[in-house]
Amino acid sequence: MYKSILAILFLILVSCKEDKGSIVRQNSVEISVKSISGTDLLDPLNSSSFLSNSINVLYLVDGKEQTIYRSNLDYPKMFLFYKDIASYKVRLFLDDSSDLTSTTIQWNQVNKDVIKCQYSRDNGSLYIKRIWLNDILQEGTVLNIVKNNN
Repeated sequence: MYKSILAILFLILVSCKEDKGSIVRQNSVEISVKSISGTDLLDPLNSSSFLSNSINVLYLVDGKEQTIYRSNLDYPKMFLFYKDIASYKVRLFLDDSSDLTSTTIQWNQVNKDVIKCQYSRDNGSLYIKRIWLNDILQEGTVLNIVKNNN
């Protein structure tokens, strides 16, 4: 009996593998857009807001901007509109095809913003290392954009 218990314990200990942790995929930013006067330009009740059906996302692929639409995804245009406690926001899913990418969010025919992202990859995980909004280095993944759109 004693040998059976030892054999079972030995098998359990030998079969244990090191847990490498979960895989993280960080490839999105949260964006709020307000006018100079503080009007929420993502609020659909505001007459001067950017409407979700007029927004396009473009990835820079081989030096050319390409409009992205992936019908197999929950958010095929690569963004999600939502309302948090205080305002409307857009969660923008950035291009993560290489370690340094460029994603353009085209709000309408005349307004757009370019987000460049540098990634770090480690053990299957993807992390945002640096973000630039219109070539200005940002801190964090929450972007507050101010537009002259009154």
